[in-house]
Amino acid sequence: MWRYYPSAQPSRAIDPHANVWTHPRMQRFVILGLVCLATLVGSSPDLTGVRIAQLAAPYRWGAVGWEAEHLAEGAGEIANQLFHPSDDQSVVADVRALLQSARAGPVGGDRRVSSLVAGVVAFELRRHGAPSLGRVVVPPVTLALTQPLQLLVVSPRDEIRESYWALLEGGTPSTVAPVLEKAVEDLGVSALVVDRIAIATYPTLIPVDTSPAAILQTAAHEWTHTALFFTRLGQAYGSSPSARAINETTADIVGAEIGDALDRNAGIGTKTEESQARDRAFTARMRAIRQRVDVLLAEHEVDRAEAYMEEQRLLLVSQGYRIRRLNQAYFAFFGNYAEGPSATTEIVDSVRAIRDRSGTLADFLGEVGQVTTIEELRGLVARKAAR
Repeated sequence: MWRYYPSAQPSRAIDPHANVWTHPRMQRFVILGLVCLATLVGSSPDLTGVRIAQLAAPYRWGAVGWEAEHLAEGAGEIANQLFHPSDDQSVVADVRALLQSARAGPVGGDRRVSSLVAGVVAFELRRHGAPSLGRVVVPPVTLALTQPLQLLVVSPRDEIRESYWALLEGGTPSTVAPVLEKAVEDLGVSALVVDRIAIATYPTLIPVDTSPAAILQTAAHEWTHTALFFTRLGQAYGSSPSARAINETTADIVGAEIGDALDRNAGIGTKTEESQARDRAFTARMRAIRQRVDVLLAEHEVDRAEAYMEEQRLLLVSQGYRIRRLNQAYFAFFGNYAEGPSATTEIVDSVRAIRDRSGTLADFLGEVGQVTTIEELRGLVARKAAR
């Protein structure tokens, strides 16, 4: 899942005690050798990836420091779930209070809020048959409401495929995104900086200004990634677009299932029919645009595809949808999700069919966790249907 490209730091003079491999002259010889070797073996070194990594390096987010700062907080939440488990009445009361706070805007970074969310999501996961050890789901639910991160996503221009990505510090000024995107695209690729990223760290990192209803769904979504981590599917996350799409779709389905159940139990109804209809219309519209773009790219009409995407973006903006950029990188990222603009709905429909035929979440995750390709997914659907 993680990809690292070391960046060179040339020195001004030769130091006899310095590492010879960091000297500019030696680096030129190494690069020349790589190019020659690539010519002989019929491939090329990923010099574009190296350059993209160098451009993103000043803004990269550090996972190790973040984990060191928040791991103790997560351990405290786990202990609270173990020794002070919630009952039905308190969960309903807690969720109702949290969702009612949505009228006052997004919640703050209060640790009491993150502990409350972790407790109620864990409770609902147990009710849906998630893997558990006693009264604690495995892995335990824990989250931290902190400054949101950004994500640099890169795709080739002639196809929709996530070829590179890097997590960026959440405090990066908004003016940096277009400059970074332009610098990356000067290398002949498509780039997008995505705002407000939640990721399955441990504890889960969720943007502090997320709405209460979205926090519940996001916590369950990211928990699913953690639960799948030691499965074949989890280990194959970065190995292919199909594996990632199956993983993200599974997490989307579990997140929606748990979030909707908590919303119904609280009786608040934060998701109105009007907002749901608008979401469905947007998803259908984006899928239609994606399908047209795929056709144009298959015909090698890259410029026409990009002009078409910009035309559609402006039209969507005029209808009230805030889309800063619509390009190959946009579809490469958002196409991985259950309600995203994927090329087809086969993965979404298949994973939903497996969930419908699985009794508990433990059964569902156990079976999907062994699937890493579309062919294996089709086989699992066929076996479930034959039972």
